[in-house]
This record gives sequence, structure tokens and C-alpha cells, in this order.
Amino acid sequence: ILLPPSSAAMLLQFLLTGYYISEPVLKPLEMPLSSTNPSTGFCQICHDTILSRPRPTDKDFEPTHHQTLESLKTSAAEGCRICTTVCYNLTRLKLKPPRIYIRSGPVTTYGHWTNGKIHIQSRLSSTFHDFDSIKLSGVSWGNLENHTGSESSLGVAKQWMSTCMREHPSCSAASDFHFRPSRLSYIGGDVHQVALHTSIDYPETLSYMTLSHRWGEAQFVQLRHNNEETFRQGIPWISLPQTFKDAIHVARRLGSDYLWIDSLCIMQDSSNDWEAEAASMGNVYKNALCNIAASDASNSLEGCLYPRNHRILAPERLPWGSDDLSNHFYLIDAPSDKPYEHSQLYSRAWVFQEFLLARRTVDCGREQLFWRCDELMASEENPVGLAGDFSPYPYHYEFSHPAREVLKKQAHNASLKLMVGKMKLWEAEYQHWTRGFGEDSKYQIYMYSREGSPSVFWARLVDQYSSMSITKEEDRLTAIAGVADAFRPFLGEYYAGMWKNLLPLYLVWKIKSESGSCWEPSPCKRPSSKRGPTWSWISLEGPVCHKPCYITYRAVMLAQLLDAKVLSAQDIHLQIQAPLIRLEWIDDVTWGMRAWSSRSVNSGPSIMGSDRVSKWRSPWSESCVQNNKDGDASLQLIFDVAEEEAAARDITLVAIYYCKAEEKTTAPDSSRFRSCHKFNNVEGLILQDKGGGFFTRVGYFYTLECSDLPFLKGEQTEVVLI
Repeated sequence: ILLPPSSAAMLLQFLLTGYYISEPVLKPLEMPLSSTNPSTGFCQICHDTILSRPRPTDKDFEPTHHQTLESLKTSAAEGCRICTTVCYNLTRLKLKPPRIYIRSGPVTTYGHWTNGKIHIQSRLSSTFHDFDSIKLSGVSWGNLENHTGSESSLGVAKQWMSTCMREHPSCSAASDFHFRPSRLSYIGGDVHQVALHTSIDYPETLSYMTLSHRWGEAQFVQLRHNNEETFRQGIPWISLPQTFKDAIHVARRLGSDYLWIDSLCIMQDSSNDWEAEAASMGNVYKNALCNIAASDASNSLEGCLYPRNHRILAPERLPWGSDDLSNHFYLIDAPSDKPYEHSQLYSRAWVFQEFLLARRTVDCGREQLFWRCDELMASEENPVGLAGDFSPYPYHYEFSHPAREVLKKQAHNASLKLMVGKMKLWEAEYQHWTRGFGEDSKYQIYMYSREGSPSVFWARLVDQYSSMSITKEEDRLTAIAGVADAFRPFLGEYYAGMWKNLLPLYLVWKIKSESGSCWEPSPCKRPSSKRGPTWSWISLEGPVCHKPCYITYRAVMLAQLLDAKVLSAQDIHLQIQAPLIRLEWIDDVTWGMRAWSSRSVNSGPSIMGSDRVSKWRSPWSESCVQNNKDGDASLQLIFDVAEEEAAARDITLVAIYYCKAEEKTTAPDSSRFRSCHKFNNVEGLILQDKGGGFFTRVGYFYTLECSDLPFLKGEQTEVVLI
């Protein structure tokens, strides 16, 4: 296989096959500062092949670099900047088992010069993009030391904080100065002194910071009824896990006397206290001065400040140019466009609202500290910013994190405050449109599908959030409650992760694959304990997708929401009126194949007569009900849960909306939404009849070339979704 560089810092294309390394090195290599050429910081091979002169632009030109892996490692150990970077990135790959193959030819090759910049083509494995064009540029840098907790590193973080508080009024505007957390850890005393404070202990003017961390399986100190009074006197420093100690060090250096840590500020053996504190957790993070994120720690024992090889980050003076400062050139690492992709922290569901709500965040990475606020995204490597006018990097290398998908290309960062601002602009522009979907609602549907609308933001949030892991699935709604609160002014009543104003259209969410594809879905799981009604995404364990909900103004609603009855948080009945079709099971044909007869519930025309055979192709993902008559529909059935698909017999299809074909749509911005002008199509839900007019959702369906479906001709029928 071809191993991808974990960072765009990889100057060299390296082809690895055949060579076996028994164990990966997951910490920075100890590299001496000496070099085969101390005056330049590069080995003789790099100097002669890469840095000596501009290269031809012939794409087939591929001069050799190091001929063996051992030669490359030796050069790195002697201090060559380029070889060190290559070796370091190799050791960071966490493969099981870690394989490195040597392919015939040189281990590393390099690209060519174009317009004064080095353009490298890196061949990647099939799990990555085919090619990644790497561009390097020169920039001035500050001092970098061998630890992310060094005085210079935390000094940079302090400068980010001071600049933000002084020059970014928008980052302070959303703060509620009257909010006070129930408990905080006081860290303003002696170095090893930490104590539990409550509201009676707080100063009149209170500021505090928060910690985002991953608990993991490790056991560590927690607040309980039997140690609350002891904690008020002082929490033994020796009992604190390393991540807490490191976070306290960062918070103190940034000027805070208080730090909120969940396990120390929420009573862990009281369900009542946990429920009360979980309900206010959104406010805790939203009003904190800054959030400290232990981005690369898998548990609280690992810490969040680390030793590092600073040469991986430091710029290296290139051995060409003139003595004039304006003509100095430096080699730097181009940043990865997905720095949080493999983060230990940002795969966790609880962290989702934490980084959306936090006004400022210091991310404690393995190699460097990062900064995020609404107006700046920076790193130690580039303290003036990773995107914008002051960035030395191309625009498409701007940094991102999981919430980046929510705002797409509209901003360099993603925060709930930015979303709320855009939703207010959207509401001001379209305030004359009626909220909710009634009979005459095609224009309201289109407006709700516009970029910047609350519906689109919420859908993207759920799509991202549903793919994140959580220890207790029953906590999933609680862990996003702080985000949901911000949407209430725009979307109204909230039912189990769904908004009444978006029903019934937003019932047509569907499952997606673990890799994120909506078109090759992987079945979810139905939890053993009920978390919500089956028509809500919260009823499943697994990633979902709302792409079917993004539709153009040509869509016509076929379903209408008549009533919503809330029996409990988990039991909410939706009464809708819509055209129905029943698929009647005939028999199993062969493995993975079933024969069906399709008739409408009412007396309308059938999709398929009893003498026709439909085939249910896969017991795992997409099924196809296909009529052989010309002009009839092709139905794609996507079940939510594999076991429910395998056990399904008679099922009912309820149509939610219809999109009429047109040769060319004139809808503004239509390219942003689901294209429905090529085919007539209907989209809706697969239901299981539970008797008495009650139905449960078991999947989603859509049709193609469905101009004559009985959905459009049959009578409206009332059903209750549970």
C-alpha cells in the first residue's frame, strides 16, 4: 500500500513497500541538532537534489533522493530538516500491524519548481484523495521550544487571549455576565492548591475557564457526596490526573483563578445533581472566558502538554537567496487541511456543543498549541493566523474541525454564535414567509432550504453529531441541549431532536455509511431502551443524513402534519395525512431475494399487479421494487436497521413530498439543493403497521421516473407515527 503523509509538511513523495517495522513510534524522535551540513540544516543529498537549483517542469522528471529507508533515517538522526520531517510523519502513522513496504525505485522523490514555490504530488492510499498538491512558502517565525507547556508556548497562547479580548468585541458580546456555575475549582492559590468553590465563595466579578477532555477507561478523582466537604477544604494535588494538572497550568498562565472540570464540579453519585448540571452545561461553556481542549489525550491520565521535536515546526533557512533580509527563504510545513480528523477528543458527542458554544478555545495538540475564536484561527507554527490575509498558506489549506461542515465555506471557523448571526439575517430577509408547512407551502419549503436558514444549520449539526461516539446513548439529546436552545427562537417547539416547524418534511432523513456517504448507507442499531419515537433520528444508534430534506421550490408537499401529542419525552405521536402504498410480502425467492406485490392502501391504481414480481435485493442496505411495465416507478427502499429489514413482511409507504421534473430549473441557487428536475420523484417513509392506525418508521424510500404513481392519485389517509 501507499502510506499517506499525515501532514502536508511532507515535502517528499515516499513509496513504502516490503519493509517491516515491528512497532510504530508515537512520540517525537530524539534528533540531535547536528547536521551533515550545520550551516544549512540539510543533509548533502537534500542539498544536492532538492535545494541546489530550480528543476525542470517535466512531470516525468523524478530525480532520486535517499535510496534506502536506513539512509533516510540516518540522515534524519543527523539533523536534516527535510529527512526529519519525513521520518517523523512516518512514525506518527498508527497502523495495526504497522507495515512499511519498499517499492522498486527510490524511497523518496520530489517535485519541481513553479513560480518560486515547490509543488509536490503525493501519491496516497485509496482511503485518501488520489493526489494531494502540497505548496510551501516562506515566513518569519517566533521561538519554539521542546515542550508545548514551555514558557514560550504558553506565552503565545496568552498573546492570543489578550489580542482577542482587546480587539475582538464580537467574541465577548454573547457573554451573560449574570451567569454563575454552581461549582468551580479554585486554582488561584499556591501552585499545588486546588479547592471546590460554590456561588457563596465567588468574587463579585467572576471569570472562569473550562476543560474539554476525554474520560476514557481510566479511574480518577471525582466529586461525590462523601468528599464534597473535603474538596471545599482542598483537593489533594497528587490525586489529580495529569490532564487536570496540565489544564490548571494553562489556565493559570492565561490569567484565570477558576476552572470548570466536569468530574470535579458535578456530583457524580447524584442523578438529580447530574441532570440539573447537564441542563446548564451549555451556559457553562458559552460564558467561559476560554475553553482548554485536551485534543490529543485518549484519557485524563495522559495530560495535554507534551514534549516534542520542535524542529518539525521550526522554519529552516534555505541555502539560497541573498544576504538582504527581503530575499531570505525558509522551509516551513504546510498545514494539514484536516488537523482534527484523528483527534482523540473531537470524535466525542459531548464535546460537540462544547466547541460550538465556547467563545475561545486553546487546543492542546501533540506537537503544538492551536487557537480558535470567531475572528482568528492560529497555531504556534503560524501565530498570526492560519487563514486570511496574513496566512502564508493557500486558502484551501485553512484549518478545520468537525463543525467546519456546518458553515461550509462561509467562515474560517464554526461557532454557534456565528450560526445565530446568520440565522437572524435569514429571518430578517424572509420574515414574511409563514413558518411551518401547510397545503400551500412550496415557497416556504424552498425558503427553509436556503443557505443560512435554521433548518439547514440544524440538519448539518445532526448529520455531524449523529456520527460522534458517546458512552451512554441515552445522554445523546442531553449532550446537544445547549445547542438546541439557540434554535428555539427560530424553529419553535422541539420534539426529541426534531422541530415541529420543519415537519413533516424533515421526517425524510435517512441513514448513512460510517464513512459519511448518504448513497451507500450502513444500517444503524435500535437501542434496547427507547430514546425517542421511531420517526426521529434519536431513536437510532448511528449516523444519519438530511440530504433528502434539501429541496428546491419545485417540491410539492403530499403530507400534512395534523397534530402532535406529547405523552413523554420518549413517546410523541405525530398524526399526519398523506397518500399511502402497501407492499404485500409474497415469499422468499432465494437468499437475499424476496417477491412482493405492491398495491395502494386505498382503491387507487397499483404499482404492480399480483402477477408481477418485485425483487428485494439486499437484506442489508438498498432494496429495489421494480415494475417491468414501461412508465412505472422504480422504488429504492432503505431500511434503518438490518434486523428489521430481514424480519419485514407487509410494509407501508407514506409519501412526504413530490418533485416534478422540468428540463431546466430557474430556481435561484438551485445547485445548492437536491436536484429534482431530471426526474419526477416522490420521497417518504417506510412504515410498519402496529394496528389501530399506529405506525412505526423502519426506513426511507424514494422513487425515480414516477409520473404515474398512485401516490399522486390516491386518497389522503390519516396515520399516527409513534
